[in-house]
Amino acid sequence: LRTLFPYTTLFRSVDGKLLLLTGASLSKTDLLGRVQDALGDRFGGVFSSIGQHSPVQGIQDALDEVRRIQAVGIVAFGGGSVVDAAKVSGKCRC
Repeated sequence: LRTLFPYTTLFRSVDGKLLLLTGASLSKTDLLGRVQDALGDRFGGVFSSIGQHSPVQGIQDALDEVRRIQAVGIVAFGGGSVVDAAKVSGKCRC
């Protein structure tokens, strides 16, 4: 998790809330709390329903959460499916 902490400066430069996107497994660990802490007051919420292979419904639900909390960005915390879902969600912010 050391690699996260250089990004805390980047997080502080964001003007608005960030959605923390993760999968079910990592959402149950103490690491999630450490990432939330690193986001500080930019933390807007967690969406942890991204399934294996980034199913479309999970991405649509994540976008609904982005809109609900009026997030200005997404932080992916997880493996390939989470990262892929974050990339697609970032492109589809409509």
